[in-house]
Amino acid sequence: MRMAGAADAGLLRRLWALALDAALAATAFGLANLVLYKLGAGDGADLGQRVNALLTLWQRPQAGVPAALALAAAAVCGWRFLGGTPGGLLAGITVRRSRDGAYPGVLRSVCRLAVAVATGGIGLLFAAGGRRALYDRITGTRAVIEDEALVELAGLGTRRP
Repeated sequence: MRMAGAADAGLLRRLWALALDAALAATAFGLANLVLYKLGAGDGADLGQRVNALLTLWQRPQAGVPAALALAAAAVCGWRFLGGTPGGLLAGITVRRSRDGAYPGVLRSVCRLAVAVATGGIGLLFAAGGRRALYDRITGTRAVIEDEALVELAGLGTRRP
């Protein structure tokens, strides 16, 4: 079932959105850690020790769990309330329910994320050729390009005589 005026987002567009999300997350995580480190930097450490501690912070498991939970919450809230993650929206992708075209609810968004993580991203390969990813098929969602100009640019629009 295709939604009127919307084309399925292909693999390359989804990978671009993922790269944008990763860059935004790394930037936000780095800035947050820099601020937190600066707030607690009164320990007399020299500049080299501070920079080394900041650069190796991501290797500490206790720092990774809150960051992963924050990213998961951001993805779920983005899909639920905005129709996509920041990278997805910048790439022109919104996530919709296949049934009626509405944004997915919280439970459907959590399931979508869980299936995507559980399949290790392999389900994304199903999106090659403009088809739906495995996690979209399982959760009843669809990642679409809604802007008509973007649809035409991608060559996915309907042909006019």
